[in-house]
Amino acid sequence: MMPSPKAAFMTALLQSRAAKNVTADAVARISANADGNELRENLRGTDVGRRLGESTLQGRRERDGFLWEYLDEQFLLIEESPFFPRGAVSFGRAYVRKFDLANIKARLRSIAAGKALPLIPVGILRRRGLLDDFAEADSSEDMAEILRFAGLGEYAAELSAAEDAPGMPETTSLDAVFHRGLAAVARGLEGGTVLAHACGVLLDYANLSVLLRAVSGDWGAPAEKQFIPPGYMLSGQEFKEALSTGAKDVAKRIEYPAYRSVAEEAAAGTSAGVDEIIAKHRFIHLRGLLAAQVAPPCVAAWYLLSKEAEVRNTRLLLKAAEDGFSFEAARRCMVL
Repeated sequence: MMPSPKAAFMTALLQSRAAKNVTADAVARISANADGNELRENLRGTDVGRRLGESTLQGRRERDGFLWEYLDEQFLLIEESPFFPRGAVSFGRAYVRKFDLANIKARLRSIAAGKALPLIPVGILRRRGLLDDFAEADSSEDMAEILRFAGLGEYAAELSAAEDAPGMPETTSLDAVFHRGLAAVARGLEGGTVLAHACGVLLDYANLSVLLRAVSGDWGAPAEKQFIPPGYMLSGQEFKEALSTGAKDVAKRIEYPAYRSVAEEAAAGTSAGVDEIIAKHRFIHLRGLLAAQVAPPCVAAWYLLSKEAEVRNTRLLLKAAEDGFSFEAARRCMVL
């Protein structure tokens, strides 16, 4: 079946933009040949590199802000275009809430610790002009009020439900809201079977991260409450049983081969390295699921995931240049 004009236009546009991403080959060249002074020149062939080269940004905070704004532009490209299929728009609007979720969790940690953590300038709160107000909210009740005003009532409801509990609310229910909403949107779209599977994989990697960090740091009992329901190919029962093992044995309790490989790689590492291992395997797994798909929502999903990875990688390159680390060491932490 021939793609619709909108689908063909979207695919051509996103593919042309993706061709100017910071690719693995570009990172390999930079790692082999560049020093900090040459980095921007080596990135000029990419879209984000061209923009960095034209900017007068000073300091890490300005550069980070620029890169987050660049990422938000990629979401808005999909969400606001009248020429893109509705399914692609719907998925973009659901997935961008990932960053609102991250900001909710960061603000909860800030309140609990009495120390402000930076928020990510991507997502619904930023677009509604409420991110600064949210950064000053000093209780879950105040946070819920701002979230309702922003149209994020599903998260506000979870915070409100937890107001009577001692201490700060658990974040597991907030994670569940995001993953449940993303999967519900995906199932109703063209290519929904593949996309819903990809959403399940995202959920599994979130739970796998908790599991591997827990067994590495030996805090298994509290981690039982951190499982994000309902799970997908990594079930709650499997998660619970794996928690009772040591880091070197956890892989034996994991049935799905891809996740078992992640656990085996993490077994020799530390808790600090788990996030990097998870990010790398998650990206490779999702690339295998989505990169060759032609359904517009899948094309949009893969574009957003690849741009998210590109921003992560560019931040690492810039940090390495600023701090005097080797680019090869930074490359080992990248998602390629």
